[in-house]
Amino acid sequence: MHPSPSRESSLPAARLHAELAWALISLGGAVALGILLLSVGTVWLGAEGSIGLWLAGCIAIAAVMAWRLWSIRQLRLAREQQVASMQQGLLRLAQLANSAGKPKENLQLVTDALCETVGALQVGVFALRERNSSQGTAQQFDLVARAGVNGPAATEAHHRSTGNLLERALSVERALTLDQLPQGYLTLQSGLGRAEAQHLVMLPLMAGGQAIGVLELVAFLPLKSAQVGFAEQAAALIASVLHVGQASARTVDMLARSERANHALQAQQAEMQRNLEQLFEAQRQTSQAQAELSLASQLNQKLFDEANDGKGISDGYVFTDCNPELVRLLGAETRDHVKGRTLLEFSPAVQPGKRLSD
Repeated sequence: MHPSPSRESSLPAARLHAELAWALISLGGAVALGILLLSVGTVWLGAEGSIGLWLAGCIAIAAVMAWRLWSIRQLRLAREQQVASMQQGLLRLAQLANSAGKPKENLQLVTDALCETVGALQVGVFALRERNSSQGTAQQFDLVARAGVNGPAATEAHHRSTGNLLERALSVERALTLDQLPQGYLTLQSGLGRAEAQHLVMLPLMAGGQAIGVLELVAFLPLKSAQVGFAEQAAALIASVLHVGQASARTVDMLARSERANHALQAQQAEMQRNLEQLFEAQRQTSQAQAELSLASQLNQKLFDEANDGKGISDGYVFTDCNPELVRLLGAETRDHVKGRTLLEFSPAVQPGKRLSD
């Protein structure tokens, strides 16, 4: 299997150039032959015989020249028809590429039309992308469009790692043609038998000066240079559609990420709002409880101060507070004279019945 660059000129053009060259050679040979016949005829047949012989040679040469000119004209017409057919094919591909469908659908339509136009068994479009792995970032080819017959290759995984011919097609940045493909690469099977493809053409897909993928064509017979040239021009359209699709996918992904981030932000804001509402409610309840506690404290203090019997509050045996009635009963002047003192300090030394105060 030997990869080689594709030829740039088409077969009819090469034949046309060859026919023109042969026509010029024939014209020179006709002049030389006419002079030779005239000389030989003059020596061997005399003047009249030489003229007849020369005329016969001229007629024969004129017939050959007429046939050559007719062949050149037919080749020119064939080339013009080929150019017109290629232009119509490219126009059709351009219309499919610019149709109103999604980029992925347009890419599949262009791939189908290309496969039909060049007569390939199978056409595949591989997009180059980066993927993240445990070992870092690596490049990978994804099969994004396929057309033609379904053989074993069609059932393989849609992902291929770099380091193969796909990567080589990107590195050389031109068409690669391969013959004598490995056995089993692509097999066409029918009710009567099976046959294997033998020829492969790989074209890099370039957009904005960067390689974004590879176009792969598989056929039974070698593709003519005109077919390869058509595929090269179609590759530019496919690269454009693929680039638009990738840009659209990135935009959709960014929008999806933005929408997810917006939803997450809204959820955070809603959570913060709920937390604020709960905080405000807790503050309101705390304020209400403090107000109720203050009111209850004031009410208890009023009941304590206005009680008809003496009431006091002590820490152990020491008074910390008392009401006015207890101040009166203890014979103190003010409440402050009671605070910080014990009941024993207000008791007489001798109790009624002459018992000492303990």
